[in-house]
Amino acid sequence: MQVVIANSKGGSGKTMLATQIAGYYACAGRRVAILDHDSQQSSIDWVKARPKQCAAVIPVAAYAGGSLGGRADVLIHDMPAGYDIGDIFTDISGIDKLLIPVVPSPTDMRAAIRYFMTLSRSGILDSHVSIGLVSNRSRNAIAYSKVMNEFLFRLGIPVVGIIRDTQNYIHAIKRGLSIFDLPSNRTVDDRENWDPIIKWLELAPDPVFCEQVLSDVSMSEYEVA
Repeated sequence: MQVVIANSKGGSGKTMLATQIAGYYACAGRRVAILDHDSQQSSIDWVKARPKQCAAVIPVAAYAGGSLGGRADVLIHDMPAGYDIGDIFTDISGIDKLLIPVVPSPTDMRAAIRYFMTLSRSGILDSHVSIGLVSNRSRNAIAYSKVMNEFLFRLGIPVVGIIRDTQNYIHAIKRGLSIFDLPSNRTVDDRENWDPIIKWLELAPDPVFCEQVLSDVSMSEYEVA
């Protein structure tokens, strides 16, 4: 399985999703590789910090032309901010899933509209690739999270998960860990957040999803400056 984590906007949580997915599958006994396409090397730094007693994840410096020198069950591509999604099939072959994190804020919502318009021109909507959205760093107590989730629903792309805003991710990533490496009694809520995301990753791609994408976006309601 090949999973691409992408969003043109920085700070949306691409590396967080990439490392947590890697941690989940590594802990499940799968052979996992993270291909870091960002010269900032955040995913590679995470792998370097990973304790030796934890399930291994293979780092690949894709930003420098590195490639996987062997086989892996799960390949996770951590794409940089500003990446031109129109180049995705040239740069990566055999993609199964495209996961797009979006943070609940007015700026991120406007950037998301532009990104989905670019997706519609890229050819990826006419392919076999399944696209899913994740509402990242969501706080139930903040009214804007509700606005954000309603906005994502209107896009017609499935919202496959809502990740709560918690320090668990910050503490884990700093140490090269995922929440799946941490004690389960400390990460019960976080693991529940991930259940629908993992289930979506395991589903077979849906060939008709592209017909629904962007069909319900009201540009007058969510006007882009």
